Amino acid sequence: MADIVSILSKETAYPHPVSKIRVVETHVSWVFLTGKYAYKVKKPVNFGFLDYSTLERRKRFCEEELKINSKFSDIYLDVVPVGSKGIGKGDAVDYAVKMLQMPENCIMTGMLADGKITRAVMEKIADIITAFHKQNIGDRRDSLNDIKLNWEENFLQTKDALNAESLGYIKSCIERFIHGNEILLKSRGAIRCHGDLHSGNIFIVEGTPYIFDAIEFNDRIAFCDPVSDIAFMAMDLEFHGRKDLADIFISSCKEEIPAALLTFYKCYRAYVRGKIAAFSKKPEEAAEYFLLAENYARSL
Repeated sequence: MADIVSILSKETAYPHPVSKIRVVETHVSWVFLTGKYAYKVKKPVNFGFLDYSTLERRKRFCEEELKINSKFSDIYLDVVPVGSKGIGKGDAVDYAVKMLQMPENCIMTGMLADGKITRAVMEKIADIITAFHKQNIGDRRDSLNDIKLNWEENFLQTKDALNAESLGYIKSCIERFIHGNEILLKSRGAIRCHGDLHSGNIFIVEGTPYIFDAIEFNDRIAFCDPVSDIAFMAMDLEFHGRKDLADIFISSCKEEIPAALLTFYKCYRAYVRGKIAAFSKKPEEAAEYFLLAENYARSL
């Protein structure tokens, strides 16, 4: 396996001038920031719900990421081969998604903390996401089994991440809700959504939102009720103490949003964020998200 970090940490690895290289690592990828451009390389990992374990799969999902995310913003540029000497230099040992590098101080999460997110910004995000939903409305699929499987997978993968009492309580609330609302859940169906719509995946530059990192790796997760996308953003805003912005966002989404489903999906999204934090070895952050999920579950 090629040492991608070593290869792409050299200025000579790039076919353009580089001001400074910085590597941002997540549980599933490395992002190499070079000044004008950013290059995202998927890690060779397999979490079950996400499988980047082979070069072929990583190439395919880079192409899918470009295709899907280009519909949200123009920061996605190309899929490029990574050779042993760098971008496009030698036979491909991996692949990268090439993007315009955006100012790091423009990530929405940090701007929330600084009180820089306005009603106008939330209305623009609502317009972008609901327009994306609308263009995908023709490709609808049954989602009830996916909902059940997603939750079963969540509970299985987090059995050691939170205490048994909390897990058991959330599980019982979710199972009761699904059982009592099967007709509603089945009637809603699923379309391709962003799937990971939170403030860490949005840049705000001079009042314009640039949404990125839509789910490309698993249709079972990417295809969901549009309310689930809306709930993710709302949950994230509430997690950061901005229920006022969450309310603005929800009211700006010109879609049918049943209140019970909104709470159900906020619970799901908080739980998933807890799971990801646990995978990323951030136990305190995971505990906060699991507590929020438990609070939502209590309201179901």
